[in-house]
Amino acid sequence: MKVFVKIVLTGIVLVWVVLMSGCTPEKAQALLTTIKSFESKSIQAINSYEQLFKEYRTLKKKSKEEIFTQTSQAILMPGGANSVTVERLAEKLSSIKEKNQLADLQKEFYEIKSVYSAIRSAYASLPQGSMLGAQYVSCGQNIVAKATNQLVNFAMNINDSPLYPMALKEEVAKYRALVKAKKENESKIVFNEIAVAFSQYDEKHEDALKLTLIAVEEGRRVHDLLADYNTITVSQIISVLNFSFSFINSLEGIDVSDVITEMETIQKEMDASEEWKRIKEIPLTEVVKCALET
Repeated sequence: MKVFVKIVLTGIVLVWVVLMSGCTPEKAQALLTTIKSFESKSIQAINSYEQLFKEYRTLKKKSKEEIFTQTSQAILMPGGANSVTVERLAEKLSSIKEKNQLADLQKEFYEIKSVYSAIRSAYASLPQGSMLGAQYVSCGQNIVAKATNQLVNFAMNINDSPLYPMALKEEVAKYRALVKAKKENESKIVFNEIAVAFSQYDEKHEDALKLTLIAVEEGRRVHDLLADYNTITVSQIISVLNFSFSFINSLEGIDVSDVITEMETIQKEMDASEEWKRIKEIPLTEVVKCALET
């Protein structure tokens, strides 16, 4: 809920900025405001997935006492004298590997976000005046399209393979062991904890999908604006922001199955469109290069 309120408030400020420039504000500045809105919504969606990945990879840390008990028992088992090594203890006691994995994850998402940063870069030196140069329109249109398409595919891939936290595997194993040991009370407690963890994940997963759909719908409209930049009016540009407000409100309380259906429809439309097929074929490095050279 807080995330969606933040989006609405941010959007209201952006529209205010455009309207305060007068009845005939520079079209370029109005478009820049809309593009910033799309970038902001996209980053919010990507950040939500980054958090899911972090939680997916985070394993529940065992206490030193638990590790001592487990490793001691392993050593005393027949043939277990060599089962406890420096490497295996490092996995359980050292945090270096975990920190390195987190750094790798942050690097991966930095690269994913680079296309959205490229949107800002493409318009960083936006020319003053009512007309936007052709190079900015062409470059910006490709970047917005690439960013929008990337969001759709990224979200649908994760929806097909949900990022249930790896720590749940240990909890499920613990639950099985308790059931086999006929410890009903303990097994019920663990089962309920697992159920809560799935519920918490589902809520975050659904929020990420909704944030993605919001960004995708705005991205498609910004792409259309750039395609018709020579003929569109400032009011048409502002209407994209106004659409976002009403669309965000319409998603409150909506069943996630409807969001998934809409995302699937958009993905199919993109897969069938020659224009979007062209966008898919453009390497991300070329799109970013375009932004840096404008």
